[in-house]
Amino acid sequence: MARFPIADVLTGDPPSPSWLLPEMLTTGAMLALAGVAGTGKSFLSYRIAMSLAAGLPLFDYPAPTTSRVLVFDQENNHHDLAAYLHRIWVGMGRPDTSLVDRNMRVESFSLAAPSPAHYGEMMAAAIEYKPALIVIDTATPVLRIMDENNNSEASAAIRQLRSIRANAGAECSMLILKHAKWSYSNVKNEPPRLHIRGASCWSGELDAIWLLRANPGRPASGGLRTTFLMPDKVRAWGLRNTLRITPTAVDGGGVTLSATPEN
Repeated sequence: MARFPIADVLTGDPPSPSWLLPEMLTTGAMLALAGVAGTGKSFLSYRIAMSLAAGLPLFDYPAPTTSRVLVFDQENNHHDLAAYLHRIWVGMGRPDTSLVDRNMRVESFSLAAPSPAHYGEMMAAAIEYKPALIVIDTATPVLRIMDENNNSEASAAIRQLRSIRANAGAECSMLILKHAKWSYSNVKNEPPRLHIRGASCWSGELDAIWLLRANPGRPASGGLRTTFLMPDKVRAWGLRNTLRITPTAVDGGGVTLSATPEN
């Protein structure tokens, strides 16, 4: 253990965060991005990853420092993954491919032979690559969780993830994609609530939670739809305002994402 320097904090300059994504995500944080199927969780997480890999802005926030990102993807097949990456790359103005390739690593268990030692493989990749951000897409298949409602199983998985993140480096952050669901109350006129699906410890043990909600109705042609990124759990620093995210198709098969704060 180490005693926290309370007097130094109180008498020194006002605290300021170390941002990985300016105004959204601090270094060393573990957070969940949750949404129902089809809301674009994977697309948004890959857009975040490429922004960091290329050192280019996400939405209208300042550009982040060029950083390494390690993605463990068990959600998307090879064709969908290739399509997401190409659309994002074109939409970002085709950043330097050598820079993106050097700073962004995607590991897909679904493209490899099954192995019971997946936590060991994840740990080895994190130690070797030393990423600033680790993305888990999505938690249940990547972590091979058998019962997503079991708090004991989920808590054990979170402990494994904390160990992997810590071994990647003290400043490494982790973005864990989770499915969400709507809950409806029996109370008259009380609106439905969107929240993480499964064990309650996901909400309790993580530093922050983002919820991604789509506009009702079917997507426009090309699968594009407006979504809303909502902070559900925030500590001292992080995303505080709901962002309305609007996708726009561009020439060459790309998609740009723009965001405006919602009051």
